[in-house]
Amino acid sequence: MEPTTAAAVAEQATLVPQFNWISWLVIAAYIIFTTWLGHVLSGKQQTIRDFFIGGRRLPWWAVSGSIIATEISAVTLVSVPGYLWAVTGNITYAVIAVGNILGRILVALWFIPTYYQRDIYSPYEYIGHQLGPVAQRTTSYLFMIGGMLAQGSRVLLTAIILQVITGLDIYVSIWIVGFVAVAWTYMGGIVTVIWTDVIQFAIFLAAAVLMLVLTLVALGEAGVSAADVWAAAHDAGKTRWYHPDWWDVRQSFTLTSGLVAATIVALAAYGTDQLLVQKAFCCRDARAAQWAIISSCIGQGIMF
Repeated sequence: MEPTTAAAVAEQATLVPQFNWISWLVIAAYIIFTTWLGHVLSGKQQTIRDFFIGGRRLPWWAVSGSIIATEISAVTLVSVPGYLWAVTGNITYAVIAVGNILGRILVALWFIPTYYQRDIYSPYEYIGHQLGPVAQRTTSYLFMIGGMLAQGSRVLLTAIILQVITGLDIYVSIWIVGFVAVAWTYMGGIVTVIWTDVIQFAIFLAAAVLMLVLTLVALGEAGVSAADVWAAAHDAGKTRWYHPDWWDVRQSFTLTSGLVAATIVALAAYGTDQLLVQKAFCCRDARAAQWAIISSCIGQGIMF
């Protein structure tokens, strides 16, 4: 058995015994509460317009919170700390946030007003108006293929986390995650999805702050201050945020990737990806949708 695999197995062995019946009660209570609250807040879904865009009656801050919760998935919560913990990891990756924020601003100022003027349900519908039905079908199919691959990886990673902490079979974990996701969508359409996202955003933000506080308290009791932690991180190169040659394309994170590539990716994600754009369509008007997109930039700071 390889060292990394052995370490993973040993770590799982230490986590599973800590996951007892109280832990299961917490998870069950969380799922039941978020499902009930999301269903209550969703109201009656009487038309297709209600199901897909919530009748355009959702507040911008709820849409913003849902966008943040969508982009900061289990993949983010596991992969970013994992990257930083790696031997060569540091915070130079944060340059990607610059392009991400710039892309959202362009989408808010350029894409959103046009979408609301057309009163459409999907960005692919707009593409169809501009370029014809073939382009609309092509982009729709590409979205579905990309969505299946992306969501499949997110479901798998979430299931792996569930497996590690509970000891459940991976296939059982996948079914649990998939069932909850489908149930939330079926009950109330996009409105239920958005409100449950907002609840999850509040919970994982509070949990992250709480874990940071508890960690610093535990270290303080052991005689280690926050300054000591920062100094250790600095000495290990973890706090390095710049690269001596920002234009060296052989590096993973450069100004080129941050300002150009990340901006293009953000334009695609927040301007043409149905998963995120559909949420912006749920706002009362174009200005509210613009606020939702721009304010979601806060998520970049939270992730950092």
